[in-house]
Amino acid sequence: MREETGLTPHRWWALEHLVAFYEPHTDRLEALPIFLAEVGPSDLVTRSREHDAHQFLPPARAGKTVHWQAQRDAMEAIDREVFLHPSFRPTSKVTHPRDITTLIHSTRRKR
Repeated sequence: MREETGLTPHRWWALEHLVAFYEPHTDRLEALPIFLAEVGPSDLVTRSREHDAHQFLPPARAGKTVHWQAQRDAMEAIDREVFLHPSFRPTSKVTHPRDITTLIHSTRRKR
């Protein structure tokens, strides 16, 4: 995340949803985990040289900008698995079961 955007997220989630696709060049089925990162509204993006643009969009609008159905499904999973979870209510004391922020921060300190 930091390499591609220059951002250091405040929180991370590992979704239950996986994206699976067949890679014909290697004759393999690939399964990719989906992660969600929260950044601050005033955090500035510093794109790597690989990228020439970026946007912050709500999930429904973002889904219209991607090519693959699996990507749209992943965005719906983000909404369903994270944004609609009770832990996102403003007064909630519930911890999200897929929150991996502590894990990410402890890994970062070990390096």
